[in-house]
Parts: sequence; C-alpha cells; structure tokens
Amino acid sequence: MAPRSGESPHYNANRSGSAMVSETVEQFREKFTGLSGVVHVAESHGEAVEQAAEVIAQAEAQCVALAGVPRAMAIGLADRCEAANVRLLRDPYAASDLPQAIDGAQVGITRMDFGIADTGTLAEVATDDVVRLVSGLPRTHIALLYERDLVEVYEDAAAKLRAIFQEHGDNCVVSFISGP
Repeated sequence: MAPRSGESPHYNANRSGSAMVSETVEQFREKFTGLSGVVHVAESHGEAVEQAAEVIAQAEAQCVALAGVPRAMAIGLADRCEAANVRLLRDPYAASDLPQAIDGAQVGITRMDFGIADTGTLAEVATDDVVRLVSGLPRTHIALLYERDLVEVYEDAAAKLRAIFQEHGDNCVVSFISGP
C-alpha cells in the first residue's frame, strides 16, 4: 500500500469471527504501523465495509476504485458509496479505459494475496494491470487481507509463491508492498 503525499496506507484484516487478535496479526500490526501504515481489524465483512467507508469519508473521496474485492464486500461498498454520493469503479474494467478511469479515483481497494507479519509486508499478485493500477494510482489504498493469509516470515511464503507461479505461469507479477 503506497501512500502518497503524507497519506497513511490502510490494511483491513477480516478475522472471520475470531474474538481475539492473534499474535501474528499483532506482529503484523506492529511492523506495518512502524512503516507509517494504519491497520484496522474487522470481525466480519460488514465491519470491514464500515471501516473502509470511514477511510473513504476521511479521504473526502469522490471516486473509489475496486479490484479483486470479495463479492459481499463489493456489494456493501457499493451501497455505502451510493449513500455518500461517491462514484464507484468496479472490475471488470475495459482495457481501453485504463489507466484513465482509475486515475480519477482518490481511494483504491484491493484484496491482498498474503501478508508477512515479521516485516509488515503485503503481497499483491497481479495477472493484469488492473490490480496494480487500483492499488498504486489512487492517493489512498485500502488493502484487504484475511488473517488466514498472514504468514510469520518470508520463508513461510515460499510455498504460496510457488503455487501462485505454477497457477499463473508467465503472466504473473508479485509485488511486495511495505511502507510508504
């Protein structure tokens, strides 16, 4: 999550009903916060939508772009954006509209493939330009990550990376995102 002009990046962990924050999430939060990021922990998709809506409002966004966001969250975000009179851009995007369509968004929201707690790093897998544009062009980026997708150290990510490259072959870019 690359913040621009002093903006803090946001990470939203969906915890899927777990009552306590795990040591891995706490470690990630400590490291990510140390890199000038902001971590929000949600117990459900609905709570994550509410937290994202608050970030959108704080950013005074008039346009929000989504890529790879889980369907339930995309529906909730669409409702919140409509209620706030915020334009919402959603995938699939027409190739002819890129990057101009996304360039007008003040907030981008994407789902991360995994995170590394030891360094506060997010891993974004892109098989086309849309995900990278939605996370990189807007001034504020909200990264969605499930707790189950956090690993403790880089070495634990090796199996995930192998599987990703086997699945996607040549058309795959993995970006490691840490700090501003």
